[in-house]
Amino acid sequence: MAPKAAVRPLNTLRAALVCLLIGSVAAGPAAALPQNGQVSAGQVTMSQAGTTLTVTQVSDKAIINWRGFSIDVTELVRFLQPGSSAVA
Repeated sequence: MAPKAAVRPLNTLRAALVCLLIGSVAAGPAAALPQNGQVSAGQVTMSQAGTTLTVTQVSDKAIINWRGFSIDVTELVRFLQPGSSAVA
């Protein structure tokens, strides 16, 4: 039989793991599409429908500053540019 001092850290570890598991499930999936795109140059529109973000560039050159840029496996980001010489 293990001494009580050895059992207590195991119980604490189990409790911490259970709390971590419950917290991660309750949080749900994180939003992965690019967030808060700010156009600093050029003409760009952005629209989101469900899990698809469409970035439409009207000018030949554009700069977009993103707060975060991640794409989940179930999501789509589409960049539409005016031509093959357009730069973003």
